[in-house]
Amino acid sequence: MTYKLTTGWPKRIEDGAFINPESTEFKAWLAEGNTPEPADAPDLIEAIRAEIDQLERENLLPRVVREYMLLNAEMVAAANNLDPMENIGYRKVKELDLAIAALRSQLP
Repeated sequence: MTYKLTTGWPKRIEDGAFINPESTEFKAWLAEGNTPEPADAPDLIEAIRAEIDQLERENLLPRVVREYMLLNAEMVAAANNLDPMENIGYRKVKELDLAIAALRSQLP
C-alpha cells in the first residue's frame, strides 16, 4: 500500500480511499518505516471542498441525511436508555460526520 497526505485524512493511492489516520492499518504501515507522499499544493479551499464532496459521494451520505440519521438514532437510543455508540451503523456515520466537520473547520 501507498498513502498520500491530503488536507484531511490520508488517501490510499491504490484505490483512492481515504483512511482514518488512527486506523490500525495506517499506523502499522507507518511503524514499518513508511512515509506518505506529501500533499499536493492546490488551492486549499477548493481541495477541502472537493474532499468533503468525495467523502459524501463515496458514502452516499450528504450532510442532511447524516444529520437526520444521527439525530434519529440518538433520539431512539435516549428513549430506550441505550448508548448510540453501541450501534455500529451510528458509529460509522458519526465517524464520517466528525471527519467532515474537521475538514469544514479548516474553511475560512
